[in-house]
Amino acid sequence: MVLTEQDKKAIQESINKFVILNGKKYYVKEATNNYETTELIAQDLANLFNIKCAKYESVNIDGVFYYLSEDLNEQGRLIPIDVFMPNKLSLIDCWIALEKNFLNADKLMYDIVKIYLFDILFLNSDRHFGNIGLLQAKEKVEVVMLDNEFAFDTLEVTLTAKYSRGEESFSFDEEKYRKCERYLKYNLEELSYFLDVSSQEFINLFIDMYNKCSVLEVEEIIKSHDQLHAKIFIDLYKKNYELIGTLIKSRGR
Repeated sequence: MVLTEQDKKAIQESINKFVILNGKKYYVKEATNNYETTELIAQDLANLFNIKCAKYESVNIDGVFYYLSEDLNEQGRLIPIDVFMPNKLSLIDCWIALEKNFLNADKLMYDIVKIYLFDILFLNSDRHFGNIGLLQAKEKVEVVMLDNEFAFDTLEVTLTAKYSRGEESFSFDEEKYRKCERYLKYNLEELSYFLDVSSQEFINLFIDMYNKCSVLEVEEIIKSHDQLHAKIFIDLYKKNYELIGTLIKSRGR
């Protein structure tokens, strides 16, 4: 994106607000250090799974990176899912809320589960139902993934398949992952629980997603956007991918 000096000033003065650039409306946020390209990486990764994702651009102004995201309200009406279920993080609460409010709840929930699995695969630590949106356009409603800046992070994923945090996977062999970092072990147990309680349809969905995002495929996407942090992200992903592969094999897949 080619920016005039006036455009740059407008961006710097519009953090967490909308700005008009070349006649188009964008939402502006300042990128966190070390995560200046993750929105762009996640956008390309989402395409591997046909997950609808807000489109982002990254601009560098005087050494500070800013993300500019399209205004999805220009395509319809964007509603964050947490409007229907404030302060909840469970997929079960989400399913109950969708079923009460939408005729196509099954399809919407399928796409939300994709995002939940996306976060486990790509270590996104900042997901909540405020950054998953429902885009309503005429009679169509579809799920949109927003705000993926903290992909490839070293904190636990936040959405859960559990109704309460005290529930545990009955098949997870904690001893096997004893030497793993806490966040990786937490995410693996969460995934194990999901696979324990899910229908075959969702188990197949995860296996399909896993097979589509090989280390080589993800490495190419990361390198196409980021040279400074590429090795860190790739090494982190490789470790996570291998651990998930071990978990899958332990289940006889």
